[in-house]
Amino acid sequence: MLGPLGRIRVMLEEAENIPVGIWEDVTNILSNVSGLERFKISAPFNPKDPNGPCAQRCEPVDGWQSVDMDSSFYWKSKRGWGVYRIDAYRSENVVLGYEKYPGMQTKEGLEALIANAGGVSTPGYYTMARGWFPPSGVDLAVIPQHLMHTVVGEYVFTNTPEVCAGVDVALEGEDTAIMCLGRCGHASGWRMPATTKEPKGEFVAFKNAVGQPVRKYVVQLDSIFNLPKGDTTRLVAAIIDTSRKAAVNGNYLGVDRTGNGAGVHDILVATYHAGTKGVNPSTSPTEKRIMQEDQKVPGDEYAWLISEMWFAVRKFIEYGYLKLHPNVPQDPLFHELTGRKTEPGGAKTKVESKKAYKSRGNRSPDRADALTIMLHAVRLNLAGPPTATNAGITERLGVARQRISSIYRPEKPL
Repeated sequence: MLGPLGRIRVMLEEAENIPVGIWEDVTNILSNVSGLERFKISAPFNPKDPNGPCAQRCEPVDGWQSVDMDSSFYWKSKRGWGVYRIDAYRSENVVLGYEKYPGMQTKEGLEALIANAGGVSTPGYYTMARGWFPPSGVDLAVIPQHLMHTVVGEYVFTNTPEVCAGVDVALEGEDTAIMCLGRCGHASGWRMPATTKEPKGEFVAFKNAVGQPVRKYVVQLDSIFNLPKGDTTRLVAAIIDTSRKAAVNGNYLGVDRTGNGAGVHDILVATYHAGTKGVNPSTSPTEKRIMQEDQKVPGDEYAWLISEMWFAVRKFIEYGYLKLHPNVPQDPLFHELTGRKTEPGGAKTKVESKKAYKSRGNRSPDRADALTIMLHAVRLNLAGPPTATNAGITERLGVARQRISSIYRPEKPL
């Protein structure tokens, strides 16, 4: 090292296979360096996991929908990385049809690689031949990556919405106590994130199958934050204080009732609102359909309530009933939402346990869990499920509403 003239170079070979903890070290290093030449880090890898740490660091500034497998070979990522993609089809030897440059991929070698992978449109084809995350790699994800492309936005409510909330309780251990706040009610449409061309965000109106304006009963996530982790009394006090300041309707407050969370829920029922919903993901699913078109009720479709809750989030996002406010940090929430997988086998659809999720090198998905709890609390207040089509007017959804005198103003800090 030569003091201010020193240079540091780091190479993370096969970056997708390294322990997840190394990425924390990389983040620490990057936060303490300056200049373009003093420090450089390279992380070559074969793209396999579209929800892994490498994929998070590769995501383009404008999202994955902004790049294309056939034309995108370099882009800047949201986290500031320069991403270079190597497509074997663009190798000089493959383009020329003969080996002009020894050691580089050849046409014959590429054909053998594809055959060994099982043909085109297989995971191995995308990973090894195209240098692209395989679309089939998201099949096991409860919430596919592509659903994140349009989840960010803000609904335009047509009346005063109810303020809803979800709390993932953590009193000890490495998990974090998380609370999310949102709004639910009827909306005429939603606004996309602001752009230079559309400073207020482009408005997308809700319409039925014949193009008539309709209202939908929707759920908006406005904020998500940590709560002080400690004893039950302290945590309950923080939940009540936040709920009162935000004017949360107790009927729309969901609290994790797993383990020590039972005590938190019991005290909230006694001291804040009798309608506070206790949610234990390990219990049986409900009999409330997620969508009108569902052929089965959750009790017949899913194994345990956790599976119903996660697929409810997926369906509400997929059919436009759940949005994340542009001010909500996407990292690590997006990773948590798209990282949970289903477990194959069995008569009922099953979402992997938190233990299984963490065993793959992930941190506890506390933010995503808080969101699933909030949505579940809202669903428990619905008289009927929304529709997955535009044929009906969701105005007909009946909601057991308890009016509150305060109005939630998200622009006002708590």
